[in-house]
Amino acid sequence: MTILRVTPLVAVLAVAANVGCRDAASSPARASFGVTAADTLPGGCTDRVCQFRASGNAAFVSWTTVLGEAASDTGGGGGGTIQFGSASVSRGGERGAQQTFFSYNITECSPFSCNLIAGGFGQIPNGDFDSQGSRYRISTNTANNPSFFTFAGSTGVSTIEWTPNGLFSQEFNGIRRVTQPGFSEQQSGQSDDQSATGSGNIVGFAIGSGNFGSISSNRDLRITITR
Repeated sequence: MTILRVTPLVAVLAVAANVGCRDAASSPARASFGVTAADTLPGGCTDRVCQFRASGNAAFVSWTTVLGEAASDTGGGGGGTIQFGSASVSRGGERGAQQTFFSYNITECSPFSCNLIAGGFGQIPNGDFDSQGSRYRISTNTANNPSFFTFAGSTGVSTIEWTPNGLFSQEFNGIRRVTQPGFSEQQSGQSDDQSATGSGNIVGFAIGSGNFGSISSNRDLRITITR
């Protein structure tokens, strides 16, 4: 397999497929949040890193939106702002004791700087993620959720729906990474994916049209969020 996900226009998607995943392939005893003894933040995560072992349905979306005049690369000036972001939701944990993990990151870049305007990760109520058949939907409110850590922007309601679009389906076994300024999400393990289009908003920010997304069934997939 040579192509795992289509790269968004601005975000960098680095993929290394079919590499050794022996550590990730072992069946997890339970969903795992937190990676150091110094964890003090909601959800068991530090303010820099959070891990979750997924074994169930999941969904992902990334987008790029030009908010102003596009920057010129011809030396004649130009300017403008580009917004790009990503969001993912994953089910994990043992049967009868499931957990649901949600993360998002939204960045706006001008020709000279990038600013993180919204970001967070952590556990949300299981009932906030519905993945029956081809219908994948998340609707959650991170306000007053002690298991969710918001590191940029405000808490609030996020609602996303995924619709399969038939562009691809694949089996994945390896490591893939989505990187944006100040944020990285790495997935290591196995999953069955199919392409989908996402719609909705995240804490008041609309998901851009022409986005790239997928819905998945994970098998022993380790997700690491780093910022």
